[in-house]
Amino acid sequence: MVNGMHKWDIERVRQVVDPLDVEIVLGIKLNGRDERGYLGWHYTEEGVYTVKSGYWLATHLATKKIPINPPAGNLEIKQSIWKLNAAPKLNHLLWRMMENALATGTILGRHNITVDATCKRCCQEDESIHHLFFMCPYAQSISRGANISHRILLDPLVDLNTKIKSIGECNHIKRIPSLLNQLPIWILWRIWKSRNI
Repeated sequence: MVNGMHKWDIERVRQVVDPLDVEIVLGIKLNGRDERGYLGWHYTEEGVYTVKSGYWLATHLATKKIPINPPAGNLEIKQSIWKLNAAPKLNHLLWRMMENALATGTILGRHNITVDATCKRCCQEDESIHHLFFMCPYAQSISRGANISHRILLDPLVDLNTKIKSIGECNHIKRIPSLLNQLPIWILWRIWKSRNI
């Protein structure tokens, strides 16, 4: 023990601290008790890192050189997803679709996880969320087979936000039985599950 520090602590200081400051740090007198120190986080009262404090730091102290991208999707639609009369797993699927957070071919390709982003069902286009759930001939045949021929859902020019908003609006129609209101969401769920099998 040198100056109240164990040999491994001195090595750790040499690894972490700037070489110009090593001697200053090693010269600090520690108390006589043999207690291990810990790194403190100065952005919480307890001195312990939390995700909330890290997010606060990133959003409040970020320089203009580091742009913070807003989350994908329309915030109003994402909030309405959680108010749907559906199973939580269905709400979560819709929310992940809006967040662009499903492991489809295009997203896996962007992260260099896969080389081929082509849709495995039709082999015609890249497998994006929009293609997989709405534009793939396989998904369209399922929708037609379930007698869901909503023109917005089948229109290739309508964006994903509008399609999910339309599905949410169908969920609130009072004259249709509750199970039929949920049918479009359940179909999306089964397309996702069968794609993963």
